Amino acid sequence: MPKSSIYLTIFSSVLFFGYSLSFALSNYESVSKKVSEFRSLVLIESHSEQLRKTNFLFSLFFSLVYLSILYFTGYVFWFLGLVLLKLVLSLCFSDYFQKLVLKKEGSLSKRFYVFMKTDSFVNAFLALFTPLIILL
Repeated sequence: MPKSSIYLTIFSSVLFFGYSLSFALSNYESVSKKVSEFRSLVLIESHSEQLRKTNFLFSLFFSLVYLSILYFTGYVFWFLGLVLLKLVLSLCFSDYFQKLVLKKEGSLSKRFYVFMKTDSFVNAFLALFTPLIILL
């Protein structure tokens, strides 16, 4: 296991943890406000479908980079498969959220907000657990 890949794994996992935790700790009102602001901004620009595809591709790219870093660090294949499954589920969930935000006129439902928050907590746990495997 090269030291550079270990450092990259720890660094990228900390970034992933911070990103996931920041959303997981946000409250419903804050997220609803951001959704309505984002929706009004996209309506002005009128490129909502292109924006959704771009976000999907960026998320896919960063997920594959993270998975590649884990592969070169030397994680076992079943763990890589588990991380891949979780990242794909999060990616699909995120894309569905963007479809709802861009197509729906109403506000964010509390049930969907709870699903998103749970997904963020699981991502944060995964990002915290991943470098701990190396360190322990």
